[in-house]
Amino acid sequence: MRDVAIPDAMLQDPARFREIGRDPQRTPMQWDGGPGCGFTSGVPWLPFGDPRISVAAQTDDPTSMLSLYRRLIRMRARSAALHAGTYRPLDRTSDDLFAYLREADGERALVVLNFSSAPQSLPLTAGLRPAQFLMSTRPERANDAGDASVLTLSGDEGIVVLLAP
Repeated sequence: MRDVAIPDAMLQDPARFREIGRDPQRTPMQWDGGPGCGFTSGVPWLPFGDPRISVAAQTDDPTSMLSLYRRLIRMRARSAALHAGTYRPLDRTSDDLFAYLREADGERALVVLNFSSAPQSLPLTAGLRPAQFLMSTRPERANDAGDASVLTLSGDEGIVVLLAP
């Protein structure tokens, strides 16, 4: 779901008086595209957003945000490093990249996020060699960690790889 423009007369969040209201992000959940969006048969406290963006519309779409979150949750549940591992940020990344290691029970996972719209590369040292590509925010990039000495991400992409021991 995307932020929704809220008319002044409908604003609810008390923080709006300090010009930091959260109402555009707190609109009712859109379960389907029908009347009341599957949320209510009455009038909601805030307006709905685009009715084409709903749980029903995203359920079977492998490129949807809902499908991405489901894959991420399954991946985290299967990985000791991702759900209970230690956290260590990598500090040699560019201003546009954020990268960190998660480690537990002999498993090492590297998460790299590109916050720019342009491709970015992360050079890898000998201790950070990809062993298995786990996920990308780009579904078409399945099972591709790229060159073992550098990870290249598309704009606005995030990836998770398991590292060699």
